[in-house]
Amino acid sequence: LARQMERMRLQLQTQMETAGFLKSQYAAAIRSMGVAAVITDQDNRILLLNRAAERLLGQKEASLVRQPWQQLFVMDASHDQALPLSWQAPTSGGEAQELAIRGRFPLRAQPQIILDVLSSSVLVYDEPAGYIHILRNVSEETNILRTQEDFILNVAHELRGPLASLRVSIDLLTEEYSTMSKRDLGVMLKSLRKVINRFEGLVESLIDVGNVQAGRFRVRPLPTLLSKIVEDAVEQTESLRETKGQKLQRKIDPGTDLVLADPPRIVQVLVNLLTNASKYGPEDRPIILSTCREAGVIHVGVTDQGVGIPPEEQKQIFKRFFRAKRAEEE
Repeated sequence: LARQMERMRLQLQTQMETAGFLKSQYAAAIRSMGVAAVITDQDNRILLLNRAAERLLGQKEASLVRQPWQQLFVMDASHDQALPLSWQAPTSGGEAQELAIRGRFPLRAQPQIILDVLSSSVLVYDEPAGYIHILRNVSEETNILRTQEDFILNVAHELRGPLASLRVSIDLLTEEYSTMSKRDLGVMLKSLRKVINRFEGLVESLIDVGNVQAGRFRVRPLPTLLSKIVEDAVEQTESLRETKGQKLQRKIDPGTDLVLADPPRIVQVLVNLLTNASKYGPEDRPIILSTCREAGVIHVGVTDQGVGIPPEEQKQIFKRFFRAKRAEEE
C-alpha cells in the first residue's frame, strides 16, 4: 500500500510539474505575442497581460493583476458597470458556450484612446475558465471615420444652400418671366450665375480631394496680379459677410501686386480663410485682409475677431478633415 501511494504521489507530482511547465510556456507565449492580449478569470479579474498590452494601456501588469477588467474602460449606459453582459459567457442548458464578442471602448485613464476589444471565452474540458481579450488601438481610425462622416454632412449642407437658391430662382422665372422687366431678368440671371459658380467651386473642391488622394494634384504658378486674386475671393464670400453684418477692412501694401502664383488655387485658399473668418467670427465685427512684402515673399493674412484655435490644436490644422473641438461645440 505504501509503495502504491508513493507511486501515485510521484505520478501526481510529475503531472503537476508538467502542468506547471505548460502553464509557464503558455504564459511566456502570450507575453511574447506582438498583439496586445489580456487574460481574465470568470469574474472578469485580470490574471495576466503581455508587454504589448502594457504599452497600449500605459500600465504595468503588477498594478493590474486581480483588478476588475471592465474598470479599464469608460462604459456607456448600455453596459453593466459591475459586470458587462458582453463579457459573460452565455450558457444553454447549463453547458458553457464559446464566446467571441467585439466592441470599442475608450480607456478610462486616457479617454482619447479608443480600443477595439475582441473577447473570447476560454473553455477547459468544456468548462468556462475565463476570457482572453485581444486589444487594438483604433483611435486614429475612429477619428478618420467620424471626420469623413462630418465631411459628407458638410458637403451636403454646402450643396443644400445653392440648390435651394437655384430652385427658387428657376421657379420664379418659370412663373413670371413673361411679365418681368429686363432689369429684373438681368438681376435674376446674375444671381443664377453666382449660384452656378458656387456649384462649380464645390465640385472642383471635391475633384481636388480625389486628386490629392490619388497623387495627381498639381500647382501651376503664373505671373499674375494679386489684386485680381483678392477681388475674386472677396466677391465669392461677400454674401456670407453681408448676412452677418461683417465689414471687410483691407490693408493692402501697394508693392505687393505682381506675384508668381496659381490663381485658382490661391483664390481657393483665400475663400477658405474668408469663409472661416466669417463663419467663426462674431456678427457685426470686422474682418481684416492684409498683404505685405517680406524678403521677396508676399504674405496675405486674414484676421477675424473669433475665439481662435487653441495652441495645442494648431499643429493639427493641416490634418485631413480636422476641426477644432471648440468649433464642433459651437
